[in-house]
Amino acid sequence: MFNAKRSTALILALAFLFVLGFSAPSRADDLGTVAKTFFAKLVNGQSVWSMITKQSQEILIQEIMKDAQSEAGESGADPKEIEAFVRQEMADENSEMSKEAWLEMKKALADEGIPNIKDIKVDGDSALVTLDDESVFKFFKEGGVWKAGLMETVADYTE
Repeated sequence: MFNAKRSTALILALAFLFVLGFSAPSRADDLGTVAKTFFAKLVNGQSVWSMITKQSQEILIQEIMKDAQSEAGESGADPKEIEAFVRQEMADENSEMSKEAWLEMKKALADEGIPNIKDIKVDGDSALVTLDDESVFKFFKEGGVWKAGLMETVADYTE
């Protein structure tokens, strides 16, 4: 089949490194806790799938599917079945695909450490979290819960 693990890990690593490279909640304190947990899990290679926005999840799935479509055609696999499989695997933090993807992120961020939050600006259901290195990360409220805009933070994916 296709190498979804490698595709997922590469996309996630590039997205986060892009953010760090720039200099690399309803109450703000609730968001601060969510953000700290998100960055700690990300840097430690733990799944953050449930902590990222639906839009980020969709962008990641579509990026993986771009890589998979040519291989799916060669193998005769149904792209919809592959997409369903990728969604299921990424949502299951204990799956091999999920574990490998987030461990690849840990390797990519090995020298970064857990970033410190310098400032949080909340504007309704969206917020900007500024890290000590002056990079800014977007968070959005979905269903009353703060979620990290992993891919929304990277402008290339949302233009």
